[in-house]
Amino acid sequence: MSDFIIDTSLPLPPEPPLPRLLSGQKPLRPSLASTATPPVQAQLPIGTIIAFAGQVSADTTQASQNTNQDIPAPLKHITNPEPMGWLTCDGRALYISQYPELFETVGYLYGKGDKAGTFNIPDYRGYFLRGVDDGKYADESKAGDPDREKRNPPPGSKNKEGVGSVQEDAVQVHEHNYKVVPAMAMPAKPPPPAAANIEMKPIKQKTIDGLQDSDKIGAQPVKQSLTETRPRNKYVYYLIKCF
Repeated sequence: MSDFIIDTSLPLPPEPPLPRLLSGQKPLRPSLASTATPPVQAQLPIGTIIAFAGQVSADTTQASQNTNQDIPAPLKHITNPEPMGWLTCDGRALYISQYPELFETVGYLYGKGDKAGTFNIPDYRGYFLRGVDDGKYADESKAGDPDREKRNPPPGSKNKEGVGSVQEDAVQVHEHNYKVVPAMAMPAKPPPPAAANIEMKPIKQKTIDGLQDSDKIGAQPVKQSLTETRPRNKYVYYLIKCF
């Protein structure tokens, strides 16, 4: 009787890459019957939010029908994240029947869609994200969100302190100290011609906007905005895991 030898040194065939679909095509979801180890993104819960540093477009038709020479520079590197299970957080309405898992996660928290059987996803365009206070400020001294009770609830909830609530921009009450030069007494008679060469410097004054353009902290000029108070920032896209 001969022995059968099985060669286990042969490598397994690589998994096929996830297809990149054009706009209008339905995304292909991983088979639920697959016994293979799911990729990392499949292990993330539905509703996970990530920051994406590339250019995002839901319509890649133009990029696929033209050569790189015909596409403007900003359009040469575009990602359509939907086939990979991610959507841009732009507040769009989705059909519940097409995204049942995502609806089970967020429901109507961010609003009902403009059509029957639809719901909205969060719109994070232009927002900084902040962790839910969840009672931290009450337990620890000046930690968490001291103004949590003044937040605005999301469209589908009355909970001002819950996920999805919005907080408007604000500037903490503060003061600025200025060195004021005492006013010079006005002479009874016009000064002699030699006094005309005296250099007069403007005095910085406190304004309703805080620091003036001429004020400086160290060697860096203070920049002002008439519309918001903000930290230094860079743009990214926020994506939500939809399946």
